[in-house]
Amino acid sequence: NARATFLPKLKKYNDKLILSVNISAIHLTKNSFVSDVESALIETGYPAENLEIEITESVFISSLESTAKTLDEIKAMGIKIALDDFGTGYGNLERMITSHFSFIKFDKTMTQQLSGSAQLRTVYATLSAMITTMNSEVVSEGVETQEQFDFVCSAGSRYIQGYYFSKPLPSSEFAAFLTDCTT
Repeated sequence: NARATFLPKLKKYNDKLILSVNISAIHLTKNSFVSDVESALIETGYPAENLEIEITESVFISSLESTAKTLDEIKAMGIKIALDDFGTGYGNLERMITSHFSFIKFDKTMTQQLSGSAQLRTVYATLSAMITTMNSEVVSEGVETQEQFDFVCSAGSRYIQGYYFSKPLPSSEFAAFLTDCTT
């Protein structure tokens, strides 16, 4: 049972629940974005250090110059910033990794092709090591099998997403799942 395997891993690797919110280029370039986020945190009482703002590689590449200040302000609030869908675009690798990101999220298409390619596993492990060395964390998306789980863990990914743990759940079932995971 994948869930039974996941519970000890959650306790081992993740001492707090991180809420990830996908942000579009429209949101990111909105003048009030930072103040809107700050207001939402105050209104809900949600801790900034448990919030992660995700932007896709393509949004980052297309709007880097206009959003760098916004990303710096968000990060200064203690909010984590994740680069989502890594590996699907053609951005400047060094610039992406050394920028504003707490997390680099390997796209599920990379993860799902790992078992069929020794060369891709080598690239994946090398990129994981490089990202970790540059003080970002690797998130492996699309993990669906024990083999993928074992490999991404061995490659240094401490954060893992995918159906291996659970398919999307209605909020009522998610509450029970979360309770099981944190007790």
